[in-house]
Amino acid sequence: MTEFWGIIGENELRTEADVEATLERVSARLAPLPTYDLLNFVDGLHEALSRLDRRQFAEIPVFVRDLAIPQSEDGFQYARCACVLAGRRVFEEVPATGEGFEPFTVPELPAERLLYLADEHYEDKMGFPMERRRTFPIDMKPNPDGWN
Repeated sequence: MTEFWGIIGENELRTEADVEATLERVSARLAPLPTYDLLNFVDGLHEALSRLDRRQFAEIPVFVRDLAIPQSEDGFQYARCACVLAGRRVFEEVPATGEGFEPFTVPELPAERLLYLADEHYEDKMGFPMERRRTFPIDMKPNPDGWN
């Protein structure tokens, strides 16, 4: 998983522009990789997203116009993407302390494209879509350790 974090890097995500710039850097790092490394990147991403699949993070409300609303399943997945995109240090700190996930729940950090970057490069190289290995589920609630 070391290569995975080297591709992600350490990133400050405060605005949508920060997220977009970071996604472009990650995409540029993925572009020259062989297909097996793209598959490994997806495995690393799915493992990271699975580790963040916890009730305590999913139950953090999203604030829209001073109104607290629950996160949707998609919103929770995208918030986890933003946390991963912030980099290894932030990613490891959040589950270790149980704190620091709130900033990633804001709609202004649209990091869902992280889910598709490796797939796009794979399809460009191979001419057909990447087949999912799904070693780690990324949907909400399949991590039994996080939902007890």
